[in-house]
Amino acid sequence: MAKKQVAVSLRKPPPPADLEKLVVDAVNDAGSPRPVSDVRELKADAPQADAFVSAAKPASVPGMRAVTVQLPEAVVERLLAYCRLHERELNDVVAEIIARHLASQRPSSQVEKAFDTAYEWVRSQLVVMTSLRTRVLQFAGW
Repeated sequence: MAKKQVAVSLRKPPPPADLEKLVVDAVNDAGSPRPVSDVRELKADAPQADAFVSAAKPASVPGMRAVTVQLPEAVVERLLAYCRLHERELNDVVAEIIARHLASQRPSSQVEKAFDTAYEWVRSQLVVMTSLRTRVLQFAGW
């Protein structure tokens, strides 16, 4: 039985006769000021990915920290509408809402006692460490 001829070839096509000319023509067509035949030169002239990423990321604000929260869509829509209406930044409005909520909450007496105890313990450890540091420095003659 004779083999059937396959119409599709799975081999890679041969490279063009003049690969360097192909690269130079492609670069010239893209509006490059000069022909470039070395791929390393192309890479050096290309804008770096970091520039795109930093341009896409909002600049961090000193004293602020990025936090991701999940909110119901209806709440987000109302919040965005409020910000547009009053010409305010979303970050500022959310920070104000959370600050007001936390200020209205009175910590329980157990939490206050635990905090005070922990604070006093840390403070006593700091006094001990400072005293030890002073003695070590005196012993070393510094």
